[in-house]
Amino acid sequence: MNSRKKNTFFRISDKFDVILFVLTLFISAVCVFAIVPKEFWHQYKVQDAMQVSITALGEKNAESQYNQITIDHLEIDGHPYDLANYVESGNWDDSRNSLTWEDKGIYSNSVVLNIPKGGDRKIVFSSSVYRGVAQILYGDHKDTLDCYSTNDGVYKYDLSSKLIYSNSILYFLMLLSTFIFSVILYCIFKTVLLKIENHFKCISKWDMLATLGIAVFSFICIHGHTDSPWSQYIPWTDSDDFIYIGWAVSKGQIPYVNFFDHKGFYFFFLEFLGYRLTNSYIGIWILEWISVFAAQLLSYVTLRKYVKSSIAILGVVTGYTYTIFYLCNGNYVEAFTMPWIALGVYLFARYFDDKRYDLNNLEIFGLAASFLIAMMMRQNSTGIWFIGCYFIVIHKLVQRKYFEILRYGIVFAVSMLITFLPGLIYLTVHGAWKDFIETYWLFNFGYVSDGGNKLHTIKYFGVTLPGMVVVVSGILTFFNRKKWNGDGLSLLMYYSLYGFSLLFASMSGYTWEHYAIIMLPLFPIGFLIFFKNIMILYTDIQNMTLRTIMYGILGFLIIGFLIDPSGNVLRGIAASRTSHYNSSNRYTVKVIARRIKEKTNENQKISVIGNFGAYYWVSQRLSASKYFYQNPIVSVNPNIERGYISDIEKNKPAAIVVAGTKFLDDFPEFGDKIRSILEKDYVLNYNQEDQLLYFRKDIAQ
Repeated sequence: MNSRKKNTFFRISDKFDVILFVLTLFISAVCVFAIVPKEFWHQYKVQDAMQVSITALGEKNAESQYNQITIDHLEIDGHPYDLANYVESGNWDDSRNSLTWEDKGIYSNSVVLNIPKGGDRKIVFSSSVYRGVAQILYGDHKDTLDCYSTNDGVYKYDLSSKLIYSNSILYFLMLLSTFIFSVILYCIFKTVLLKIENHFKCISKWDMLATLGIAVFSFICIHGHTDSPWSQYIPWTDSDDFIYIGWAVSKGQIPYVNFFDHKGFYFFFLEFLGYRLTNSYIGIWILEWISVFAAQLLSYVTLRKYVKSSIAILGVVTGYTYTIFYLCNGNYVEAFTMPWIALGVYLFARYFDDKRYDLNNLEIFGLAASFLIAMMMRQNSTGIWFIGCYFIVIHKLVQRKYFEILRYGIVFAVSMLITFLPGLIYLTVHGAWKDFIETYWLFNFGYVSDGGNKLHTIKYFGVTLPGMVVVVSGILTFFNRKKWNGDGLSLLMYYSLYGFSLLFASMSGYTWEHYAIIMLPLFPIGFLIFFKNIMILYTDIQNMTLRTIMYGILGFLIIGFLIDPSGNVLRGIAASRTSHYNSSNRYTVKVIARRIKEKTNENQKISVIGNFGAYYWVSQRLSASKYFYQNPIVSVNPNIERGYISDIEKNKPAAIVVAGTKFLDDFPEFGDKIRSILEKDYVLNYNQEDQLLYFRKDIAQ
């Protein structure tokens, strides 16, 4: 009787089932609370579109310092909307992507807004000590709204229809739906995982569960990116430049010929593929999620060869603890090289499997293909291949296996050629070889030679919590070297790979965090070595006091990972801000892009001076110059300055945006030439936050 109860309880509380249910619960919660639109729940009765008149009365209460009225945005069924497309009549200031009335005699007293169809509808007013009183008219309703508040904030004027049920019932329905969806997902996943385990004996249910966990973990790492589906932010430099590249290629532009950027064409292809996937930058975010997931999964597979599943997943989660920090809000080239680096690390580890010290031809092909793809995205992502291949050649020389060296070399070279073949054909067909060599190779060498303080950069990327764990693991390995007997070559290989990755990440001398992404696939192995050294010490130490101290140190280390401001936990919480609407977020992009759309057609081209690629793809206008950004590339190659000036004088862009006058001041000769062109042929239309919009005189009239 007792035995049956124990067995029944064991089945109910099986660790696999508990972990699987927790993962499905998380997935369900994301779907229900983040993906399912608010209107799905029909909390409000849906009403037709309507018009609302808002009048600035020019009045204020006794405590207010001014009588200004600012309408920030519309909110329809939980979705925010910029106001510009919903103004039926009236003239209020829209230069800050909101509608503002001031007592200056240049604005109409009233504006009429077209409110879209919906249930939960709100007009969001800005509130502060400078706000006055407004009158709101719609249908038979007439209200007076005082927008004064002691602190800056918003006031949501409610236009919602009849409430069908309360918020408490809504949250109950959402929680109930989450639970039901979790149970359904749990049953589906468990059935599928167990069938796969029974059919493929080499795949365990724990490995499949770990794969699902890594999918969730990778999602957490990138959910807050500015190019994610729920982000209300416009991506910034350099991400906005890369989005322009993806959009421009989809419009038929040829990399290196029609636009200048010193990244590799395989990266451009991914940006193009991502943009075409959804006709927006969300597709790029999807590809980045796949890249991060693939890198973490490959790291798990690498660790899994040496330890059980739970330790391997622990190594991945802790090893990738700086993922959010290094990804820098998304869409940087290094993120797309990461899975290829992880594949390279896996294949180098294969060389040492069972002390065989050999790779078959397929593994060599994988090593060469991953190297070439990473190389054709960004050269400084390739450090592990240079030192890893050098290591293998030297080892084969010591073994006097000369024919093996020849085999490796031939297969590696042929594999690179096969991998490069699509690019070779593309560059040949489009006559882009000269531009490719000048841009991707010659310019990059100049860019690196003119870099910053390399020693400072090595210290910046090396002295981090994950970096110090790797260093400490090396020190502990030296003290425990007798317990690592037979693993000396593989350990030497690992620390060489890590060292060269650190050097390549620091090559430019600049401390942009995304440069260190290439180190992430190496951290899990370092953490595994650290964990194993701790277990060796725990086994050797018999004194309970010392064991207690060791556990205390591990506890502090875990706490450090949790509260590290650069780690995933706090970064993940902070990243949630990207899901909140803010009308002032890069508002100049929205306002300037809107004005460009109003005054130009789709076939006319524009130019942005500085580095602000978002102006192009938000306005849906191509660049009139090959050099769609000039900062900082003009400081590397003076010919770029001359080429840009020539393009502007020849092509006469319909509009020119000066994205920061400081750039013109930093390069006086370049700035004088630009100002001369603007004074001669262009008219200033907009000047806000050091962002200037000029239209060609024939268009401005």
